[in-house]
Amino acid sequence: MAIISELIKKAITENKDKLAFKGNSDAEKMTYGEFDEKCAKINALLISKGMKKGDCMAVLLGRNADYLIAQTTGLLYGYKIVLLDQHYPQERIDYSIKDAGVKVVIDEAFIEEAYKCQPDYNVPQLTEDDSTIATYTSGSTGKPKGVLHDQGSLAESV
Repeated sequence: MAIISELIKKAITENKDKLAFKGNSDAEKMTYGEFDEKCAKINALLISKGMKKGDCMAVLLGRNADYLIAQTTGLLYGYKIVLLDQHYPQERIDYSIKDAGVKVVIDEAFIEEAYKCQPDYNVPQLTEDDSTIATYTSGSTGKPKGVLHDQGSLAESV
């Protein structure tokens, strides 16, 4: 069975010089190679903050290239990811971070620091059972509830 990190790495390798992302302006264009380098820079900063495979990070960014890069970093390097929306009530954000056991929150300040780092491309060995994304319900019936998705199930949905 394929895993999502392998599918992403294959796409990067096969398309290094091709356009991976195009935002609203020419300044927001990025090749797969550039995208991969930014992921590796985020990984380097995560490692320097004590993160290792299986640890939980939260992504608290606007819906832009950095959001995609941060999420992809988690998928590639074996971190559990909690995706948060900046527009969520602060109480919900705080609850999700605590409930998931988040070690590092990736926000704009983190991204700015990460992009100054030397890239770390060291990808750990991952399996289809490695957890990767925690999604939270809206909490409309009480507290939000987290559901973990693994590498294998995400690959099947692609």
